[in-house]
Formats: sequence, C-alpha cells, structure tokens
Amino acid sequence: MVGRDGNINVCSICGIIKPDRAHHCSTCNKCVLQLDHHCPWTNNCVGFHNHKYFIVFLGWGAVYCFYITVTSTPFFIEFWSFGDLTVDRFQVLFLFIVSLMFGICQLVLGGYHCYLVGRNQTTLETFGAPKFRDGTSDPRAFDLGTKTNLQQVFGRNCFLALFPVMTTLGDGIHWTYRTGTDDSRMLDHGRTSLIALNSTP
Repeated sequence: MVGRDGNINVCSICGIIKPDRAHHCSTCNKCVLQLDHHCPWTNNCVGFHNHKYFIVFLGWGAVYCFYITVTSTPFFIEFWSFGDLTVDRFQVLFLFIVSLMFGICQLVLGGYHCYLVGRNQTTLETFGAPKFRDGTSDPRAFDLGTKTNLQQVFGRNCFLALFPVMTTLGDGIHWTYRTGTDDSRMLDHGRTSLIALNSTP
C-alpha cells in the first residue's frame, strides 16, 4: 500500500509492510489482511483468511438456535398453560428465551456481514473509506458488483459456500479496483521506495 508521499506504507507498530486493506489489531498485536474487526466472542480477528468461516459460523449458529427454539416451543407453551414454576420448567423457559435471542442476534449480524460482502466492504471501511494518493476517498473502491464480491469471499461453488471449507478467492494482498477508478490514484503496493523501507524504524 502506497501512502500519499508515494512511499510504501509500513505499520508504525509492528514494522511490516501493510498491503491494501490490512490493519493492525491492537488486541492481537499484529497486522491482519483485510481486517474486518476483532471478535470478542471467538477471541480472534476476522479478516481475509477467516471471514467466510465467521459468516458460516453465524449462519449455522442461527439455524441451531432456531432449531432449539422450535423444539422447546411446546414445553414453553405448556409452562404458560399450567404456570407450575418448577426447576425443570424454568430451565425450559430459560432455554427458549436464550436460544431465540441468540438466534435473532446471529441472524442479524450474519445478514449485516453478507450485506458488507455484497458491497466488498469491511466493518472498518464503513467507518473510514479507503484513501488515494491525491487525498480523495472512495467508500466503494473495491466494489466489483454483488456477484463478484460474494464470490471473492464464498467462492464460485454455491454448495461449498455453505460449509467451513476454504473457497475464498485471491491472496488478501492484491486487490482489483472497481471500474472507473483511476490507476494513478490507486493505493497499490507495487510502487515502492526501498529507501523508505530501510529508513523505517
């Protein structure tokens, strides 16, 4: 990634070259390719190598939670019908409410991430659009169309897209910019200054 001065971008914390869309995670203390966010629930960064796994995890997690909700519904109805608050009935009530709540949360979060993938954006990029050499920014700089965007993360096989297998396209370092983006403005990491690299502490 090239900065406004034309030199390669180097992480000021860990000192490595930062490709486009890479960011340093203060929690993990390392740079992550196409960093989306740090997830406290999985205690891990969500980025290029596991973004698909994260979304698939949310999807199947929601399915599982709703399955529990549906199968516990008859017992939930029975609880309210008889109103006998015993320990076992309370556990069913708790199970129904928690599974429904987590199912909705995972469905909403998974849907939001699918929306971002469809726009080829990360959570971080929604807060700050990628900047170019001339100082301008474009929030849709990497948007190649919904179909292509989805294929970059989930792959071209629709069946395998539903399972936790690596089908993500690309290498997380080189990115294609959307049509209409001027090549001279791109923040690519191909134009480099070795002097800048050697002088970086």
